[in-house]
Amino acid sequence: MEYALVTGADRGLGLGFVRQLLLKGFTVFAGRYASDREGLSELKQQYGERLHMIELNVAVDDSVKEASRLVAIHTDKLDIVINNAAILGDIEASVVDELD
Repeated sequence: MEYALVTGADRGLGLGFVRQLLLKGFTVFAGRYASDREGLSELKQQYGERLHMIELNVAVDDSVKEASRLVAIHTDKLDIVINNAAILGDIEASVVDELD
């Protein structure tokens, strides 16, 4: 079985990635920020246990840790990670600055 994680999976490109991965037979963990979107719910009805919807705000460390914990309940590996979520913030800051 192959596993994928898609962030920003509520709509647009993220939702499209989720749909295509499900069509290709993946089990997908869909990180969603807005829980009231219909697209993922429709896919959940169609694909059942192959789609796991996870509340995920990539700008909040605790949210990312909880998402990681939830994924680890089902698998110890991810074959594909699509980071489609955006973080609004200081344009002068960088990821490297955050890691230091």
